[in-house]
Amino acid sequence: MFASGNVLCFSYPTDNRIGARTRLATRRVVVHNERDLRERPLEPVTIKLDPNRRRGQLLISAFDISLQRWRRFYFDSMRSIKISEQPLMRLGMYDTLSDREPRLFGRLWTDTRDDQAEVKRLIKLANQWLADHGSGECVGLFPLVSKVAA
Repeated sequence: MFASGNVLCFSYPTDNRIGARTRLATRRVVVHNERDLRERPLEPVTIKLDPNRRRGQLLISAFDISLQRWRRFYFDSMRSIKISEQPLMRLGMYDTLSDREPRLFGRLWTDTRDDQAEVKRLIKLANQWLADHGSGECVGLFPLVSKVAA
């Protein structure tokens, strides 16, 4: 259904237990994989540890961009799903005199207005600091080839 690397934006319950009064929170995630629970069921101990969890057929493992951590989501609980084609990028430090791959660091960035403004400011500050300290390196923004956070 969703390919690895897809960026999804959707609403998800803040508490996914059966009978819980909850509100929806917006999530922006990068899909890592999905698991059809009919083909590969959960371990009995997983269900036993949390028997009141609202579950569905499809379990999606993804990197939550705003929380900067890995999460799992049940497709049946997702609302207003939108797939984004925005490229994922990370800052990287590279040597201007070398052909080596850049060393990527920091959080994932997308091509949104807020991210553009913040990353532009960070690159300017980092490159100014590197120039002031006589480094032959620069900082730039690089697309992720695999589109999945490591």
